Amino acid sequence: MKIEISKSEIYKEVEKLSSVAGASVAGGDNFGQFWASEYEWKLLEAYWLEGCTSVEQLFMRYIRNQTAEFDLATYDDDEVFTILAEMPDGFNDFLTGSITNAVKMLLVYNILTGWFSTKSAELSELYRKDAQGYAEDIKKKLLYRMEPPQNRANDAITSDDITFAQYEKCCCNAAQKRDYE
Repeated sequence: MKIEISKSEIYKEVEKLSSVAGASVAGGDNFGQFWASEYEWKLLEAYWLEGCTSVEQLFMRYIRNQTAEFDLATYDDDEVFTILAEMPDGFNDFLTGSITNAVKMLLVYNILTGWFSTKSAELSELYRKDAQGYAEDIKKKLLYRMEPPQNRANDAITSDDITFAQYEKCCCNAAQKRDYE
């Protein structure tokens, strides 16, 4: 499974959701205080790194390549967070899109939790719970396994095997069937 997430995509969603929160808190009087505009994106860097680390922890048993290394002294809004994970045979590949979306939202809500931690404890706790919910969702999807297909066509049939029709023919009553078994 390969998941690629653009930092700028995540930050744009953070900007949008923080502006909605700012407009709804206290009648929107403190809109600028809550809004994580493009000018604050550099301030969100630590929360982005925390989120990436959280995602790596969720994928820990499946990661088979070098994880990302971050340079704390520089800022790059074109950065792409990539996870390459080797999933077991029973993993349902159709869940990859849903897992990718949940990872994106986990990053968004993790950043919002940090952003609001200095502005509103109530909002920070709300977003922390939502981030935790996305983490649980990802765990469930990563651990889900499909049942192995049962292909009985390849089972070996020996000459000693008896078909149901042969069984019914030779055993007319229940007593004979018990003796036969």
